[in-house]
Amino acid sequence: MPSKPGLIDLDAAARLALTRKTLKVKQEVIAGATGVTIGSISHMEVGRVPIAFEVLKGLCTVYRVNPAYILTGESPMFLKKGPENDYDSLAAEVVILKAKIDKIESVLSS
Repeated sequence: MPSKPGLIDLDAAARLALTRKTLKVKQEVIAGATGVTIGSISHMEVGRVPIAFEVLKGLCTVYRVNPAYILTGESPMFLKKGPENDYDSLAAEVVILKAKIDKIESVLSS
């Protein structure tokens, strides 16, 4: 549940920061892996801006971070290795989550 309904989910921002710290990597490493600026990562982690799709996708593909954990906190932080979590499955999950995010953003902006 967002900390500020209708605005940026501060709980998701905190989970993003916790995930990076759990991985023991600096913001610049996440920025490089996801194609966004260090400043953008910093802003996402403190809830100044929404978490970008590119960051969710990059964390998922590079570090096997579960995007559902970042967004909802209701799943394990990391995806298990195995046939049920191959790249195609991850890509499909990311696309589904992106669609859900887009729908939420469109509702909030109207």
